[in-house]
Amino acid sequence: MHRRGGAREPDGAAPTNHPAQSLEVAMSYHVLIGTRRAKTPANDIYELPSREAPDDGKRILAVGDSPLCADCGRGRLEWAEAGYVAYHRICAVCGSHWETHPLVVSGPVVATDEIRAEIAYDAESRCDTCLAWCETCEYQGQENCPTHRDHSHWPECEYVRFIQGVGYVPIDPDEAIADSGFTWGQALALITPEMVEATRRPTEMARWPRGRVPIKVEWARRARFY
Repeated sequence: MHRRGGAREPDGAAPTNHPAQSLEVAMSYHVLIGTRRAKTPANDIYELPSREAPDDGKRILAVGDSPLCADCGRGRLEWAEAGYVAYHRICAVCGSHWETHPLVVSGPVVATDEIRAEIAYDAESRCDTCLAWCETCEYQGQENCPTHRDHSHWPECEYVRFIQGVGYVPIDPDEAIADSGFTWGQALALITPEMVEATRRPTEMARWPRGRVPIKVEWARRARFY
């Protein structure tokens, strides 16, 4: 069974820091592309045939659901870590091997008034009015509320994401999702009303602090075999 891992120096060889040599070592891997031609998932994904090939650089971006294979366009990427490494996946239809990168905690969160008020308070304005805002206000944060009348400095955003050590920040559509080849704007474009509605389910809200449910974003590249 194939196993994959990071690029490494040959046994007993001295490590090298030469850029050209490092690049050569880093590229000394192959990928496995599925060869099964079918329309339905196989019973055992570990038995699916595949062929070795150079990396063609294919990437997948998925929001909400498990990624759909970019080779056959039919199969979902199924858990396949037995004998491989964490986040290794195999297409259940064609047998291509992928490496997934799920962004769950840092996924998009619907920017409620409460979150936008918090962001405004954390900004330089240090707005005490925003800090006092709460859902128990009889005006529910409406413009005619005498206490929470001025919301002009609240960030205008539909989604935010959580950054460790920083808190919630508005999502910049042009910002790159690290190492993925995609932007946050491309991820936001894949969000459906059904995904947003799912974040409001009591069972989901109970699983996350203060009921702030992120929408899962996941990207994948071909699994690398060294």
